[in-house]
Amino acid sequence: PKIMAPLAHRACMAPIARVNVPLRPKRNLLHMGTSLYSPPCLGRVIQTVLLAFVTVMPLQSPYLSAAQAAPPAAVSTATAGSLRLGMHKSISLATKPPSRTYVLFTGFPFPLGPFTERRTVATELVKDKVYSFEQEIRLAGISANVRSTVFRMRDNHLLVYNPVAPTEEFLQQLDALHHDGVSHILLGATPYEHKVFVGPFSRRFPQAKVWAVPDQWSFPLD
Repeated sequence: PKIMAPLAHRACMAPIARVNVPLRPKRNLLHMGTSLYSPPCLGRVIQTVLLAFVTVMPLQSPYLSAAQAAPPAAVSTATAGSLRLGMHKSISLATKPPSRTYVLFTGFPFPLGPFTERRTVATELVKDKVYSFEQEIRLAGISANVRSTVFRMRDNHLLVYNPVAPTEEFLQQLDALHHDGVSHILLGATPYEHKVFVGPFSRRFPQAKVWAVPDQWSFPLD
């Protein structure tokens, strides 16, 4: 009060000394049916008091219920452990790329490389229906691509044409298609670079039927 009184007095004196206007009746803010006469500086005084009150007032409302003011309940130890475990698993799967390892030294005397690792490149050819999966092959310093084409059938099963090496990366790319299983595996060529992967791939999907075009051969015994 000792600080606010001089401020209010100083704020009130200047307007009264400069302007000499008749006092006008103002309606009581409390609507008590009476009127009061106030100097022109009353608005400034009220504004100063309100500003000081708002400055020192705490930000948290005192009318918060106990449930709102209380901190959130802690998750039980078992639930938190499972959540943390699930989070770590998802992070590890997202950050660790799938394996491209596939060991292949067959094809004597001209084995097909790469011999220990194969990258798979997936491409959607027809939206939600036809997909291609390509891997590199090497022979005597020559590098080319070999392709597997996958068709989604009406029952949401897959037909895999000329499968490539069944690496973990390739199998995860197939799983990402959200299919109901691999129903048919078709070998549509006779060259070695296509049929060398049919056996290993079909063993990953034992329920699938395996088809092959005629005139197949093997070496050294046919």
